[in-house]
Amino acid sequence: MSRRTRILLVAAVAVVAAATVAGGAAVLSRDDQPEAARPEGDPPVLVDVGVRTDPEAERLRRAAGLHAHGQAARAGALFARGSSLQ
Repeated sequence: MSRRTRILLVAAVAVVAAATVAGGAAVLSRDDQPEAARPEGDPPVLVDVGVRTDPEAERLRRAAGLHAHGQAARAGALFARGSSLQ
């Protein structure tokens, strides 16, 4: 087998491998759950501030409670007031 043939063969194998990986990544990134099987409404909010009792922690707990009871607009207003990562 000539050197040129070997180089072309290695390049072809590399192209096929890259295409396979790219195709597999596209399949993995798709959401496999059909629209009908997805739960409706807003996703739940989990606020974990531990044992903190400062005003910001209390505000976050209050906002999470409002969100859990379907008052997303009021909860959003409370969440927007702070700059906490939580």
